[in-house]
Amino acid sequence: MKKKLIALALILGLLLCGCYHPPEPTEIYLIPNSFLAFNTMDHDEALEFFQDFGPDYCTDVQSVDDGIQLTLTEKQLAHWIEHNNEEIEEFFSDLAEINSEFHFERDENFQHVAFYLDENIPMITHAMRVYGVAAYYGLNYLLLNHAEDWSVEVSLYNCHTNKLVARVNIPYESVSYGDEEWAKSYE
Repeated sequence: MKKKLIALALILGLLLCGCYHPPEPTEIYLIPNSFLAFNTMDHDEALEFFQDFGPDYCTDVQSVDDGIQLTLTEKQLAHWIEHNNEEIEEFFSDLAEINSEFHFERDENFQHVAFYLDENIPMITHAMRVYGVAAYYGLNYLLLNHAEDWSVEVSLYNCHTNKLVARVNIPYESVSYGDEEWAKSYE
């Protein structure tokens, strides 16, 4: 009994002088294998990717059968969302530098994004932006919703006519369109 009182007095003393800070509560988030496959990462690469961000972003990172398990505080979760949003903005900023008419619309739930482009954008440039945004959208969706699966609906519109060129559900469908779809978007 005396030892318990001494331990309690010690903890109270540390709390009062500000030397003891109880650990922040954490939550576990699963980044599923489907997300890793979309990003062409195996478990080892994904572990390294998440660990490289350091303690500001993760308390713990584990490989589990279903994917990668992140242990995050609220502050770390906020860091992830902020980082991902900055990356998304950079992708769109890059597009606007190509053509000032290019723009995007997105939803707050990270389940849909619309690109307004034209047929003159090189396919590789477009694909890199679409898949990059989809990856960050997917990660935000997984983290904010404690979801175990993810998808992002991507709509591609002609920026001159606002007509739909293509719509896909990533990661289940790949972005595919050509001259025929662009021609229809001008009708």
